[in-house]
Amino acid sequence: MKHYPPHRKGDVKRMPNILSPAQKAANALRRAEKALQNWQDDPNSPNNDVDKMLAIIHDLRNWVQGHVIADIESVHEPPA
Repeated sequence: MKHYPPHRKGDVKRMPNILSPAQKAANALRRAEKALQNWQDDPNSPNNDVDKMLAIIHDLRNWVQGHVIADIESVHEPPA
């Protein structure tokens, strides 16, 4: 049996990465959308450009969401 050293206070235990690339892209797009919304709230922002960028992000999120759903469905498919 393998023995691991005791954890010190402040050590961070990392979980294994279980997100698919599509899920990572969806998370990144959500963060980008939030940043653009914050920029839109700024009175000095170029509102027309930010609105266009938000529309693009919205389209990309919908597109990526289809891939996330496909990833989830492929994991839960019964073996043939």
